[in-house]
Amino acid sequence: MANTTHNVAATVAKVSTYGGSAGAVLFGLTANDIAAFAGVGIGLTGIAITLFYKHREDRRAAQRHAAEMARLKWETDHHV
Repeated sequence: MANTTHNVAATVAKVSTYGGSAGAVLFGLTANDIAAFAGVGIGLTGIAITLFYKHREDRRAAQRHAAEMARLKWETDHHV
């Protein structure tokens, strides 16, 4: 019984410590801090979206180039 009580007390202490720490960080932030973190998040999201679409654009350009090279090779081989 004493061992179970000790485990419960240790768990409650850990949860209250982490909860208190999270509350201090969360409630200690000012509106400027929150806006700064939101700005960083929006900026990183924008960079990720730009890189994603740039990669797709590069892939399409490579496909167009390969098709154009194949067409030129065919024209050269058939003297069109």
